[in-house]
Amino acid sequence: MSTTVQESWKKENNKYQCPTCLKEFTKMGIMTHVWRVHGEGISHKPITVAIQKGTFVSPWNLGKTAETDPRVKSQSEKMKQKIKNGSYKIWDTGKHLSETHRKNISDGMRRKQE
Repeated sequence: MSTTVQESWKKENNKYQCPTCLKEFTKMGIMTHVWRVHGEGISHKPITVAIQKGTFVSPWNLGKTAETDPRVKSQSEKMKQKIKNGSYKIWDTGKHLSETHRKNISDGMRRKQE
């Protein structure tokens, strides 16, 4: 498999199509896909490698929930409030969640708590 993005992979919608599986990706995502799914990265296991090297650091919130840790609970409550009042923005795009999306998230939270 090629190690660089080929312009022949580019489609009219400005996405790049994987020549092997025909899935479409952005220019930034196509090479990671090719490496990870069809190339040398197929056996790449970053956590396993880090554990073997002795460099793996467990995330601070591993195994913690809002019920067992006040920090997780605090962040959960802040996020719920942002979603509820519509101030939550999708990453750095500046776009707000739609009313339907907010409702779906809220409904999912309620189901999880029941």
